[in-house]
Parts: sequence; C-alpha cells; structure tokens
Amino acid sequence: RRQTCRAHKVCSACQLRFRPRPTTAHLASAMAAAAETAEVAVPAAVQLAAAAAAVGHPEATAAAVVPAATAALTATAAAGAGPAVVEGPGAQVVAWAESHGARVSRKVAFLQPGPHGDRCCMAASDIEETENLVALPRALAFETPPAQPLGVPPDLVALLLRVAEHEEVDRPAGRSLAVALMLHYERMKGDASEFAPYIDALPACFPTMPSWEAAGAGEGGDHAAEEGADAAELYRGTGVERLVEAGAALSGPEGVAMMREAIARLDQEGMFWHHALRSDDDSVLRWAAAAVQSRAHSSKRGATALVPLADSFNHSATNPNIELCERGDGFYVRALRPIKSGEELLLSYGPFSNAELLFNAGFTCERNPNDCLLLSRKDLVAAVGERWRARGEEAPKDLAARCELLTAGLPVPRLTAAAPLLGGAVPAEVVSALAGLSQDS
Repeated sequence: RRQTCRAHKVCSACQLRFRPRPTTAHLASAMAAAAETAEVAVPAAVQLAAAAAAVGHPEATAAAVVPAATAALTATAAAGAGPAVVEGPGAQVVAWAESHGARVSRKVAFLQPGPHGDRCCMAASDIEETENLVALPRALAFETPPAQPLGVPPDLVALLLRVAEHEEVDRPAGRSLAVALMLHYERMKGDASEFAPYIDALPACFPTMPSWEAAGAGEGGDHAAEEGADAAELYRGTGVERLVEAGAALSGPEGVAMMREAIARLDQEGMFWHHALRSDDDSVLRWAAAAVQSRAHSSKRGATALVPLADSFNHSATNPNIELCERGDGFYVRALRPIKSGEELLLSYGPFSNAELLFNAGFTCERNPNDCLLLSRKDLVAAVGERWRARGEEAPKDLAARCELLTAGLPVPRLTAAAPLLGGAVPAEVVSALAGLSQDS
C-alpha cells in the first residue's frame, strides 16, 4: 500500500493540506469557489466537498466549504427535486476524471454500498432516455497500445505494443496483457501516478474469481496447495474448468507468468519496473491481471480498454438500462430508457454464460438467458471418437492433432438449448470442425 509519511503543503486559498499532486480536497475547494461565482453547478461543489472529507479532510465538509450552496441544495431536495450528494470513493474518481476533462452527470451516484455488501451505481434523480451520463476522454482509459493513456511514458507504450503484437501470444491475450502491465506500472508509481485516485478506488482484491494458483505448482506452501486443489475439485466438470483448460485466465498462473516474462524481456535495465520492486510474490501482478480480466471492455478496434467510471456499473443479463459507447475521442455511457431516481444503473457486459461470468468476474446471474455448456477440444475429440466407434470403425490416430488444427483460434465452444444445431446453438466454425473430424483424412 501507499506510504503515508510524505510531505504535505497548505493551499493558501482554502487552507487545506494537500499533496504536491492535486488531491480531491484541493479540487473540492476550487470547485466550491467556482460554484460561488456561478461557474459550476452547486451540486458539483457539494459533491466534491464531500469527497474531500472522504479522503481525510473532515474540516472540508459541504457545509463548511459552501454553506450557501448547501442550504440551497437542501431546500431543493426537500421540495422533492435535485440530485443527492454523492460521497466516498465514487466522488473521488468523479473529481479526478472531471479535472482531466471528463463530463459526468450529477444524476449518477457512483460506488454506493450495495444490498449484498458490494458496490453499485444508482440514479440520484430521474434520467431521460438517451441521456449522456459519462463522457470520458480516451486518455483517461487504460487501453491497448498504441493508445496513449495520461501520464504513461510513450517509450513504455511502445514496449507494450510489442507485447500486444507478440507472435507467441494470442492477439486477444496479448492486448489484455499489455493493459494489465500498464495498470501494474501505474500502481507501482503510487501517488505519483496520474491515475492514483482511480486506482485507489479499485477493489483491493478479487476473492470470488476462481483460481487454481497453487494446485500442483508448489506456490505458497502446503496451505496454498490445498486451497488450489479444493478450487480445482469444486469446479471439476464445469464450464469454469473448461475455461481454465483453454488457458483463458489472464489472472491465472500462465497469465501472471507471461506478465513476469514480458517485464524481464522488455525492461532488462529496469527503466520502468525497477529491479528492487520485482519480487517472487506474484500477488501484485495477479491483482493487475484480475482487475483487467474482470473490469475491462473490448473497444471497437478490438483493443482491451479499462474505462474508469464505466467499469463501476454492475451487469444485467436481462434488463440493462445503460450502454457503453465509443467514439474517436473517448468513451460514453448513456441511458437506454427512462430511469427512475433510486434505480440501479446496469450495463450488459455481453452475452456471457454463468461459467464465463464466474471465471472472468467472480459472479453469476440467477436468471441468465445466455447460459450454456462449454466444451473443450478434449470433449470434441472424445465425442467424435464415439461416433467413429458407433459406426463400427476405428477412430483416426491423428484425431487430436486434427482437432487442434481445425479449431485453432476458436474460443471455447458453447452449446445452448435455445436453438437447433445449425440455428446458433453451435458456432458454424465448430460445426465445420466436427464435420472434418468425422471424415477420413
């Protein structure tokens, strides 16, 4: 975690202590002053002042900083209108994003306590259909190179572009790997990172994501090995196991090993990852990988993008009310339908099965129309072998190699009961592969 024994200064304008990098408290006082001159909406000043208190400046409460604005807001709220004051880490990220050119609606309360101990985003007041809620400049997102995030050295972006395009790494995996390395680098910079307020608001760990970290690997001692074995046994025979076998986990042992190898290969002189910060403990690398695996989106150009604020919305498989859009200059979140005050804002992460959601993000949906069975190449070979034997013939000895060739580059095959074989239940590429495996060579 970050060191706490660092120098602080005092802002002569607001008499609040702040670090050399502008903090939420400093931003709050500036926004409050702007609000008094009608340059900024009153709710913005109050929200940011509340954020100042949340990061350790209790004297900078909304009432203390902008008493007139607070009174006006209270009167408006009593009349049944106006947005609620947003406090906590959500306001801290909003303040940071807006200080770098983002536009964020005050109708959204970010990272509020959820009913099950989680965090969620709520509508602080009624929202109209197609209303824009977030407009985030592209530079404020961690995105696959050649995109240039704020404060990330161009030389590092050039190195990570080589990771994204590495011939020995699958392109999708390479794109996510580059983003995870970028996030890891910025986290190691601590408060010097331009992304520090956003990184501070990310979960400290991802305990619900299935992990086989120590199973058979000897990492972490006997206790860790037992936990890894328990996890493997718990998910044996499920779609989660199929995804593990396919090597799809960026935060798994293979993905973390690729991150470590990329750092050693690309930064031999320690210009970006100082040798003193490299250790045998993979937990720091795993954290960055898990954050990207569970929170990133796919952009239009096929890149992986970790988008602050947009990654705060929970998933709905059946009733999303907002969507994430992308244009050349950045990322946008807009309403899909009218949303009432107090309603949770929900985004669709995509048509993923419960196994895929659990594997990648650590949760499942009680009612998921996208649920399906996931099969491995081993399952396909075994099924085709049975068909050969049912015809009274011996299966070709090269069946496994042929399957590897025919399914190269394909995702884990998905089987659903909602459509016939050629109507979408099985991807056309898999149908072609099965046909090829059923024929003589």
